[in-house]
Amino acid sequence: MIARYGICFLISLIGYISILTGNALCDTGSSYEIAIYSGSVDRKNTVVSFYVPTDVIPGSYRMLSDSNDTVYLQVDERNIGTFIIDKLSRYEIRRYTLAADQLIPGYDVKVMKVIDDLKVTYRINGNDVISYYYNKRPLPAGIDSVYARAGYIHPVLSPSGVILTQDFAEVHPHHHGIWSAWTNVGFNGEKPDFWNVGKETGTVKFESLDDTWEGFVHAGFRSRHRYIDLTSYIPITALNEKWEVRVYNITGYYYIFDVIVTQTANTSMPVVLPEYEYGGIGFRGHEDWEGKDKAFFLTSEGRTRTNGHGTRARWCHIGGYTNDQLAGIAILDHPGNFRHPQPVHIHQTRTFFNYTAVKLGEMKIEPGVPYIMQYRYITYDGEPDPVELDRLWMDYAYPPSTTITRREQE
Repeated sequence: MIARYGICFLISLIGYISILTGNALCDTGSSYEIAIYSGSVDRKNTVVSFYVPTDVIPGSYRMLSDSNDTVYLQVDERNIGTFIIDKLSRYEIRRYTLAADQLIPGYDVKVMKVIDDLKVTYRINGNDVISYYYNKRPLPAGIDSVYARAGYIHPVLSPSGVILTQDFAEVHPHHHGIWSAWTNVGFNGEKPDFWNVGKETGTVKFESLDDTWEGFVHAGFRSRHRYIDLTSYIPITALNEKWEVRVYNITGYYYIFDVIVTQTANTSMPVVLPEYEYGGIGFRGHEDWEGKDKAFFLTSEGRTRTNGHGTRARWCHIGGYTNDQLAGIAILDHPGNFRHPQPVHIHQTRTFFNYTAVKLGEMKIEPGVPYIMQYRYITYDGEPDPVELDRLWMDYAYPPSTTITRREQE
């Protein structure tokens, strides 16, 4: 198994992107051939991203495959093009032609954003996929104001509309759908707790919603948060945090979205993270799943709630019944993450899950050295399919290789 992943990684690394020209797509005298090589993995509904020439106009482009099928490429302001391959067999090469005059009008949107005073919601075919709170939502009755927070994802929904997360959990009101925090922390000679905000030694504040977008292939947002040490007379920002989230135009059996979190030290002092049971990016499942026998866990190594806690896994499924409907989510650990595959924290009675690199020992976020966490989330209805989740993880971890060649128009 390890050898298989290693070979696939080398294929992806060597061939991931080869741009053989620097001319831009806006040069109307040329077109481009995009060659995609699947490697040793069968591909299906696969997200492919690559750098395109430097002065591409952001937008959506039509590409024509070698079998005359039309595929849509979305290019962002950073010149990253993304499209979805519906199916590609192992060791297969597929070629696409991309011409400069194939820009789609901006109103052709498949993944839509809807913004209100509290949150931005992303929809596919009119159905909600996730929401991100950039303002503090009204507190439920009986919840202390210290737990008010913005800067997290809730709800997360399955393709049939089943809600998979909860907010302000009754026993843990500091849990919010998908959120970020560190618990056991050393900073400036103190021990702020950014996770258990009820202690009032640390907190995480939403800073800004820097960008939101919608498109044919994906939609998403970029935002910033601050980790504030409250142990001193004057609060000090210990960490700056950036989120980037993308929701992909993949429908049917599952939804897919990516979360990338980048943390940097705000001062000349490191943020020390001693060995601990949890911390980083948390997930809190629906309240109907609460109880030892109501939430179901399964890891990539075949472990469950009874024997999976603390083990290392490439992906982990969490699911249960909500109003008699079975649905779940798989969280995929990217191989670029520190100490991958990371240990999993599986709560034995609650619906809490967390990949936790600190369980393997102390970490430090040093000044000038960003710490990056990236995970892919797959939501679905019914039972998890371990074979399909293995394939989806391979798609995420080792995507197809891409080669771009410029062609002069005659």
